Amino acid sequence: MYYFCLQIKNGCVIIRSMTHKRELFKMEFLRTPDERFANLPDYDFEPHYAQINGARMHYIDTGIGDETLVMLHGEPSWSFLYRHMINDLKDSYRCIAPDLLGFGKS
Repeated sequence: MYYFCLQIKNGCVIIRSMTHKRELFKMEFLRTPDERFANLPDYDFEPHYAQINGARMHYIDTGIGDETLVMLHGEPSWSFLYRHMINDLKDSYRCIAPDLLGFGKS
């Protein structure tokens, strides 16, 4: 049986073999330049970023209300998928939509 560990460190994804105690794969995160996201239709949200072990994760955090809705995308999408839903709900709910690492503005 083989055991693997996925690690995010210094802006890289590292896959380690826990069985053989060695690094198997290392890849730096690539990020699409921010200017590529200029003037997207119905996507005028203020960007927010979280640093996670050297990787930058983008998320939308907008709206008002006592309840919070978190919208998680799948592959190969990003928070852009939820732009219309967020615009419809942000007057009643706080809406959070992260771009998972490797997707969208992350």
